[in-house]
Amino acid sequence: EPGDAGQIHLLELDYFVGHRSLVTVHGPLNPDVPIENALRETRAVAKRLLDRRLSPASPAELSPAIVSALAARMETFVAELTRKVAGLERRVMRREGGDFEEALEEMFRVRHELLALRTMTSACRELYARMSALRRFLPPEAQPFIEDLTDHFERVRSVCDSEREFLQGVVDLYQSRTSVKMNIAMERLALMSAVMLPLTLLAGIYGMNVIVNDN
Repeated sequence: EPGDAGQIHLLELDYFVGHRSLVTVHGPLNPDVPIENALRETRAVAKRLLDRRLSPASPAELSPAIVSALAARMETFVAELTRKVAGLERRVMRREGGDFEEALEEMFRVRHELLALRTMTSACRELYARMSALRRFLPPEAQPFIEDLTDHFERVRSVCDSEREFLQGVVDLYQSRTSVKMNIAMERLALMSAVMLPLTLLAGIYGMNVIVNDN
């Protein structure tokens, strides 16, 4: 869950799948995060069940619906960060916005968000990849769903990596442009110093108080 100033709140969801039941456990939660945000996906799946738009044959088939909703939420978050990265890239290329230090801070915040999301999706992907490898402990009807979830998290992780690399390129471009500007400014300052130094020396010599002894 995105927070203020690039902060990312981690919402933990654990679930237990039995033969005739599925139990979800939410938390611990950051006090700044409303409980409604943590229950967003499970309530959405429950509504689909009540509306008969979802009819799983077993709890093992129900659990992927919840996790798919979480993965879709992550994809939406990645899409939001992608738009931010595109806006920052245009801002740097067109030299818009005036305050480039603020733009650089925004780049670092977005990179932190991408890194946090990438870490979470990588952990989820490895978890379901491990579950997919332990086929003897999974009911046959759940195996295709587990493989699909593994692929889903892998796609989100791949997009995070691509956007993070692109953002790093934008940061490098900004820093290179800033370094060039500083070098040009230093060259101009050195040229001005070279021109003014002889004049300063002459002014210093002829401006000295000379004491003449008449004796």
